[in-house]
Amino acid sequence: MNILLWNCRGALNPLFHVTLKNLIVTHSPSIVIITETRVGGERAKDITDRLPFDGALHADTIGYSGGIWVLWKLEERKLLWKNLASIAPMHDLPWLMLGDFNEMLSSSDKLGGNPLIPRRVQMFKDCLDSCGMVDLGFHGPRFTWVNKREVGHFIQERLDRGFANSEWRRMYLEAAIHHLVRTHSDHCPVLLKMDNNGLSNLSRSFRFQPMWMSHPLFSDFVADSCMDDGPLNLNVEKFTADVKIWNKEVFGDIFQRKKRLEARLRGIQSRIADGLNLYLLNLECQLRKEYSEVLQSEEEFWLEVKEGLWSLKPLKAPGPDGIHAGFFQAYWQLVGTSVVNEVCKVFQDSTMPPHLNETLITLIPKYPGADCLASFRPISLCNIVYKVVTKIIVKRLRPFLPNLISPLQTAFVLGRMGLDNMIIA
Repeated sequence: MNILLWNCRGALNPLFHVTLKNLIVTHSPSIVIITETRVGGERAKDITDRLPFDGALHADTIGYSGGIWVLWKLEERKLLWKNLASIAPMHDLPWLMLGDFNEMLSSSDKLGGNPLIPRRVQMFKDCLDSCGMVDLGFHGPRFTWVNKREVGHFIQERLDRGFANSEWRRMYLEAAIHHLVRTHSDHCPVLLKMDNNGLSNLSRSFRFQPMWMSHPLFSDFVADSCMDDGPLNLNVEKFTADVKIWNKEVFGDIFQRKKRLEARLRGIQSRIADGLNLYLLNLECQLRKEYSEVLQSEEEFWLEVKEGLWSLKPLKAPGPDGIHAGFFQAYWQLVGTSVVNEVCKVFQDSTMPPHLNETLITLIPKYPGADCLASFRPISLCNIVYKVVTKIIVKRLRPFLPNLISPLQTAFVLGRMGLDNMIIA
């Protein structure tokens, strides 16, 4: 077996095809590794499809550099199937194979492009039969990979799948494969659920949207909602009532938007799997962009919660549960999701749950040797999540306070001090 490695310094060079063809004819390599191709994506696949090999893998370029192609002939895939088949008689344990096999079993696994190679299909089937594997089937869109090309060159294939032997199947009778919504990659995520109770429900909707300030029209909305000469309490009441409507009609709920977009993408991708439609392809592209924007907003909310937590001193003022902010900071990778979900729920319900609203009141001496009640001042030790919520609220309100509070008010606004009244007097 021969393996050819070549740093081609650009696969678009006019001499690339001539040189590679000469190398293949001269040395008959079973595997070819080409580096520095400087070509990625669909363009790379178009080139490798024209080469005399049965399979190919591509590593995308970085800017205008990099790029790796690995090409192989059927004999090497035959060796893989042979190795898998040789493992099966060595044990009687439960066995699951899950992944991108880059092979198909029937013409129904592909829509568009060149027809299947019967010899490759038969080799794959023989391997699965030797291993005693059964296809686990799937729920969702039929295909797991698309080439993202225009109508006429659009190809869909079912490459990602799961197989299991009878021992594994008896252990997990309700296990099922779910093809999830394809949003970023050309492959869709594949979920294996051991108990087939359907997909998990997403977070409920909530009335207060964390990322209002990221919307380009929010500043104009605030200006229209608030009266310059109105009292603070009326401004706040009017703003609260208006912003709930604005959130639903203009901005939309992040989690609800995400849920709706996933549902629409799932439906569109299922329809595309049954037949191509230019309108649906364009709509899918548009919805995938919107989905990316929603994910970005979700990420910004995570950062907002994290900033609020990290603004607290690690080992000061623990809450009633005795836990400092430092615990959540040190173990953020483990508890971060729980903290973010708890904060989301507070904004969603517009209510602080009783267990978070509990406060430990303690007395701090005003000076050493304090011996009477008047010599102490009370402080409240609030729950850490309670503090994070208030930090977020303060951060969001701060940019609007100068416009909401009368210019005659000299406290609670950055740059204004009570001393100003004495100077004016």
